[in-house]
Amino acid sequence: MRSDPIHPAELGGTLFVPATHPQLEAVIIGTKYPQLRSAVIDLEDGIDSENLLAALERIAALLPSLKPSAVLRFIRPDAPQTLEVLLAMEGIGKIDGFVLPKFGLDSADAWLTLLYDTPFAFMPSIEGIDLFSRERLAELAEMLLPFRKRIPTVRFGLEDLMRQLGIARDCDTPLYGLVAPAQVIASMLTAFKPLGFNVSGGVYKCYEDSDGFKAELEADLKQGLLSKTI
Repeated sequence: MRSDPIHPAELGGTLFVPATHPQLEAVIIGTKYPQLRSAVIDLEDGIDSENLLAALERIAALLPSLKPSAVLRFIRPDAPQTLEVLLAMEGIGKIDGFVLPKFGLDSADAWLTLLYDTPFAFMPSIEGIDLFSRERLAELAEMLLPFRKRIPTVRFGLEDLMRQLGIARDCDTPLYGLVAPAQVIASMLTAFKPLGFNVSGGVYKCYEDSDGFKAELEADLKQGLLSKTI
């Protein structure tokens, strides 16, 4: 676990890996992708609910013997109850922090209470109705302000955002050319950046379109977004 704050540029592109992935250990110790800077062991969208117990057992077996690595390692639990289980595991100190999914006004207290007396870094991921309210985003930013040095970046669920708006983006449509998503991202930036938080760019799902990916990265940086979800 890192004792000093993690700068958002250190994250690079953050790779989310299902906890049930057969090469999980090779990914998070950096042998599979030597260029990787950060990885998230995913217990939420990456696995089915019926596999959660097996995934937790796998993490519990992996942690005690986990080798040191230059890769920053996070876990994304599916709920605060799962985070509580993880915090009690032997070897959890080998993890740098957590990604908190569906972080919003209705769940923030539960997440933050569990992490309050710990040294872990964490990245809130705002995915629900809070995304569409400047007032709610501003309130979340104020709630997170006491933890700012422990938060490398604030994330948002771009695919969740698009789904809630009923928008399907093809690979030829620039993200910032879509009015509603651009406005939501602007609200995220204006709520969090003035208080000293970084905001990550959204996921880019057109996997084979390297030119489009580079173009969106450049657009992200111009907008003030740093880091990306792989």
